[in-house]
Amino acid sequence: MALKCLQTSYRDCGLSIQATHEKVATKEKIIPEKFTPTSSELRSYFISQTQLNRKQIQYALKELGHYASSIDGIWGKGTSRALQEFLGEEGNIENLDDIYSTLVAKVNVPSKFAEPKRQVVTKQPTKTVNTAKLTGDVRVCADYGF
Repeated sequence: MALKCLQTSYRDCGLSIQATHEKVATKEKIIPEKFTPTSSELRSYFISQTQLNRKQIQYALKELGHYASSIDGIWGKGTSRALQEFLGEEGNIENLDDIYSTLVAKVNVPSKFAEPKRQVVTKQPTKTVNTAKLTGDVRVCADYGF
């Protein structure tokens, strides 16, 4: 009967087939693999950013609770750990270039940061001590400049 259906240009020949549960293909949910760059890839990405962008990344990570150190724009263990934590919970990052844009979209980052205060060392006038008045170990130390 199936042969007759084929010969008649695929017209309905009255043949019906019931699908069984064993033969029905199930759709498997495909879970995309999480983006997990290596530490050296993260470091290369981070140090390729401008100083401002590096500080903004650290600031955003700090605001999101991943980073506890100072906002200095310098790569270190804290920045590495914070970026890895952030990527571990963020599901929509697919490549390195998405990191900065995702972070600044989540946190209102400053457009500039204050320069660190530098200690100014002033030259103190030199004191002259008369070592002739000193005695014992104190005089020995003074003679040798201790």
